[in-house]
Amino acid sequence: MGNINITLQIQHPSAVSNTIRYARVDNTLTPVYTTIPNVTGTTYTIQNLANGQYRIFVKPNYSDGRVCPEQQLLTDACTGIVMFSAVYSAGSFVISFNAGSTVPKVQLNVAFPNGGSDSPQYDNVPGDIIYAPPAGVYGTFSLTLQPVCDPDSGFLGARTAPINLVIEAPANMTITNGTAGGMTPVTVTTNGVGGSVLVYNTSSLPISIPQNLLIPDGTYSSIVVNYGSGTVGSASLVTGSGSYPGVLTANTITFNTVNMSGGGSITIS
Repeated sequence: MGNINITLQIQHPSAVSNTIRYARVDNTLTPVYTTIPNVTGTTYTIQNLANGQYRIFVKPNYSDGRVCPEQQLLTDACTGIVMFSAVYSAGSFVISFNAGSTVPKVQLNVAFPNGGSDSPQYDNVPGDIIYAPPAGVYGTFSLTLQPVCDPDSGFLGARTAPINLVIEAPANMTITNGTAGGMTPVTVTTNGVGGSVLVYNTSSLPISIPQNLLIPDGTYSSIVVNYGSGTVGSASLVTGSGSYPGVLTANTITFNTVNMSGGGSITIS
């Protein structure tokens, strides 16, 4: 879209001049103002501005030196999102929305569980948006939608309230508390070439109910179970490549030199 002009009607008949300052304020917390001094007349046009929302101040200047406050004008914001919903289905996020006819595009903002993000834009046409999240990333994704009034100038409206969607990690392992009492809290950490990775974390490991977790195939120098409270007599880890006894120390179970292949189970007794 093309640039815009903003025409001001100035009603300060006794002023000898006016000082105008303006800044684009959409999508920024630190607007940069341009000042135009010594403006005379009852109309003034600020020309050739990138399309967006602008805050404009006009201050009259009088010959007798009196000090008057600025008058403020805020141009229209970009609006238009009427409805927004999202679900996770068949490996993709399915986004339904309704936006006003004056909005040419919408922007989908996706915050990933691992700290990354993505903000693709889509034409405002009937039908759902189908978004494929990155493979191998699991956890809570946060989605928002914004109206895009001018994709060329980056004139966007406010974000909707977020919708959080969870993609659960696939499980290839179970961990079972076979002791006579509860274990709280419990974590499982793998130690390998890529360093230490927390793969399981729970406030309480229930008795005799297997819990799912994912440990990728590979060779680990150790797999460590830590627990805050509980009475453990023995522990074993079984994978597709063999069985590994647990080494018990204070509130810690260590399985050393584990070849993880084909899934398996951790049993604590």
